[in-house]
Amino acid sequence: MGLKSLTYIEIDLNYCQEVFSVAPCTATGSGDAKCFNVRSFNCDCQDTPNFNAGTKTLRFGLDNGFLPESISCVPSLLRVSTTDAVVNPGQNIGQRAGVTATFKNHRFGDAGLDQYIVDRTYNPYDQGTYWGKFRARNPYFRYRPMRLIRGYVGQAITEMETEHYVIDTITGPGSQGIVTIKGVDFMRLLEKKTAQAPELSKGYLSANATAGATSITLNPVGIGNSSYPASGKAAIGEEIVSYTRSADVFTCTRGIEGTTAVAHETEDVFQKVLEYSAETSAYIIDDLIVNYTPLDSSYTDLPEWETKVSDYSDVLYTTLIVKPTPVVTLLNELVEQAGLIVFGDNKNNEVFFDVIRNVATTEATVTDRRIIDGTFRQTDQPKLRYSQVWVFYNQKDRFKNLNDPGNYYSGLVDPVADNQYETESIKNIYSRWVPGGGLSIAEDVAARLLARYENPPRKFTFELWAEDNLSLGATIPLTSASLEDCYGAQEEINVSIVGVKTEDDGVKITAEEQNFDSSIITGDKNILIDYDTNNLDLRALYDSLYASVDTVNPITFKIKSGVVVGSTSNTTFAVVTGTWPGGTVPTLDNNGYIVGKGGDASDIPTVDADDGGDALNVTVAFTVDNTGGVIGGGGGGGSGGNNSIPAPPYTQTQPGGGGAGRLIGQGGNGTGSDPDGDDGLLDTGGNGYDQGGDGGDLGAAGAAGTGASPSTAGAAGVAVDGDTLVTWTAVGTIHGTRIN
Repeated sequence: MGLKSLTYIEIDLNYCQEVFSVAPCTATGSGDAKCFNVRSFNCDCQDTPNFNAGTKTLRFGLDNGFLPESISCVPSLLRVSTTDAVVNPGQNIGQRAGVTATFKNHRFGDAGLDQYIVDRTYNPYDQGTYWGKFRARNPYFRYRPMRLIRGYVGQAITEMETEHYVIDTITGPGSQGIVTIKGVDFMRLLEKKTAQAPELSKGYLSANATAGATSITLNPVGIGNSSYPASGKAAIGEEIVSYTRSADVFTCTRGIEGTTAVAHETEDVFQKVLEYSAETSAYIIDDLIVNYTPLDSSYTDLPEWETKVSDYSDVLYTTLIVKPTPVVTLLNELVEQAGLIVFGDNKNNEVFFDVIRNVATTEATVTDRRIIDGTFRQTDQPKLRYSQVWVFYNQKDRFKNLNDPGNYYSGLVDPVADNQYETESIKNIYSRWVPGGGLSIAEDVAARLLARYENPPRKFTFELWAEDNLSLGATIPLTSASLEDCYGAQEEINVSIVGVKTEDDGVKITAEEQNFDSSIITGDKNILIDYDTNNLDLRALYDSLYASVDTVNPITFKIKSGVVVGSTSNTTFAVVTGTWPGGTVPTLDNNGYIVGKGGDASDIPTVDADDGGDALNVTVAFTVDNTGGVIGGGGGGGSGGNNSIPAPPYTQTQPGGGGAGRLIGQGGNGTGSDPDGDDGLLDTGGNGYDQGGDGGDLGAAGAAGTGASPSTAGAAGVAVDGDTLVTWTAVGTIHGTRIN
């Protein structure tokens, strides 16, 4: 005798735990005036501040003639159909699962639904119908929990398989007495109308603000304490500011993050921005789901996710999201760019998270013996092939079009090494998540996509018997007489389960071939500095991109040709290596300029000129290739001279010139109508005026002024401090001393 299947639908509704007119409930009245312990716009709670929401579960059974008495239910369920979830590894969070449950309408005496039945002036069984009264009493049903439960006679309800959904729509009852409830999996709560990050801010300027204003007051009164943290960043129009606040008064630093301070008008929105700085994909996805959607932390498992990221992809991501953006958009970007598998697992009622990789499996092989005869199919997916991946990163303007290649400072083209297809298939990635310096992160993004999709994975569909189910997202071995290798032998391959549709008589499975060429992912850490910057700490830059130091794969910092790395002070280095674990020997490949700050000249002969700043500080073993680059200490500032003029007697100043470097040394100021000394340039020092000393070129001291008692010129900055720790692949051009 075969197994007898059972099917139930459960719905969870908000239901007040208090008793009418019993403290703390202050409602009054009797008989029909009493509430139904629900919130409704036509029979609402009389004391909403004391509405104490709990959960009431309604269970409906499919009456197939053998519903067990041990499982309480309303036997009004007529039929159930489902649409399966679809997983899209490395593309997006996939397609939502859905359920459609159809019910018959009927009379019902309100037992278990109305705790004041004995007080009513009517007989609930004789008045109205189950679903008619349900609709009137429960208008706020959307996105309430809904479960499809399938099992067999003899099982307890807790032993049956459960699929978790939320209610989307209810249709009916109509003249035919039919009611249809459609549910979707909980990931629907991430849709753009429901969840955006950051949330739209409600504070706005109480008055016009000039471009120079640093104090801004917001309306409405009290919005600061209720809606804004004590400090943070915000956007006003297309200007980004940082702030600290006291109540509604915000003290701002204007025009940060590459934006310009401009005037703003009353009622311009003061929009909080969402910043992620050097965070893992696991952390970001958890934060977006838990803090910006109706889902809570019970749906995520951050410690487990972080372990997967640490084991297989230690990349960190950085971005600033300046306006409300659908959470689903942000999640889809990370799934694609971090090479992830993310979807809503409605059987385990959790968000599934993993990194795309070759996954070993201990699952039993699915063979033709398990597959229902005549249901096995395999299909090519030519659109899922990439021969080149173009990654645009280091976004210029966060307010402009994300998909405009011109809105990025940096770009990478990664082609398949041996493309045997007749045409190219190019994938463009526009990344807000990869910051400047993130060349190897862009390489990782491209490599993971190519590793998965350099050859399009085949799709397989087949059916299993109802009791022989598979889990969505699982990796399994698959073989069939229809799968042959190049010798004609039956082939066994690993596949990922990307679709599961459970029906009463069987399970429809969609699987995708697990193609993943791990050799494409080299693991090399190539950090490109393709932008001018100052005071560069190589270890700090690495730590902003990666969660741990790679002690196996090469770490290379590449300064692009034409890029200048300098210093804002003559007491700080342009580049410091920072500290690294023993045995780790990174490489600095310099094709640009590493130069100290130029020394400022002196104005008058009684004041000494400034020394030039130092260029490169090496504190651990490092390899340096300076083939096409320049490393130079800042030039010293020229000192002032003087010239006494006897008739009438006065002293005319002779200012010196500024030293070379970045930042450049400033020329001295002349007195009155006297000319100034020239500022230094990147390579050469500025000229002093008349008897003022010239500023030093890179690696050279400034010249002393002449005349009566000139001041001391500035010394040259050091080119390399820690030279004995350097293994020079090529010395290249160095201006200045190299000290140990």
